[in-house]
Amino acid sequence: LRYLSENNILVAASSYDTFNVSLLEAMNIGMLFISSDRVGLTERFDDRLKKFVYKHYSSADLLDKLNMVIKLSPEERKYYSDLNHEFSLGFTWEKVSSQYLELFIG
Repeated sequence: LRYLSENNILVAASSYDTFNVSLLEAMNIGMLFISSDRVGLTERFDDRLKKFVYKHYSSADLLDKLNMVIKLSPEERKYYSDLNHEFSLGFTWEKVSSQYLELFIG
């Protein structure tokens, strides 16, 4: 997390990734991100977060998303930082492990 916190934005440019823990970690510390639509975690995003997802293999869409993030006002950066953190709290180890136990043990 130290390396993540030394940066302003994470780009998750995966061609195929079922979840992407590094994206979730970045979101947890409130980091802004841009992600490929090939990252499975993005399937859980609502419309507010999906605006940071670009179409894989589209350099034009990636560039548009980068420009959008660069142009965010300080207030917008704070809003999305808080939103990212809030989203990540739904994926704590305690919460996920209890869901697994309920699913498999009943």
